[in-house]
Amino acid sequence: MKLTSEQALALTKHKPGKAREAMKPGNYSGTMTLRASYDMRIGEDYEQTVTASVPWMDITMYLLGQVNAATRKKLVRDFLRESGGGKKVAVDPEVIKAEAAEAIAELASTAKRPCKGKVTGSLHVDVLESSEVAA
Repeated sequence: MKLTSEQALALTKHKPGKAREAMKPGNYSGTMTLRASYDMRIGEDYEQTVTASVPWMDITMYLLGQVNAATRKKLVRDFLRESGGGKKVAVDPEVIKAEAAEAIAELASTAKRPCKGKVTGSLHVDVLESSEVAA
């Protein structure tokens, strides 16, 4: 008999605890008969903005390419000075104009991806019968 999707998902909630620390390296095989009970909640699907997938380098190159050389050099020089040589980017929200914040939000909105709802719950397993062989 095969596991249903619900049963397979419930089994992923099993936490082995410190079982790995008790095992030595090697190959193991065995069979067991289990009785399991579970309580599970599956949340609603949602969208998430993944800012790491926004092509910030391409956007920066495009924007810097739209200004003349003197302005570009000044922008880079000012950024390096204000960020401590590019080590930290501390942007004061008071300094950014509303138009810039809206533009950044629009660029970031292109990086939305669908996500499945979170699965939470608990699983209780009793071993009814076991036969283990270390190889």
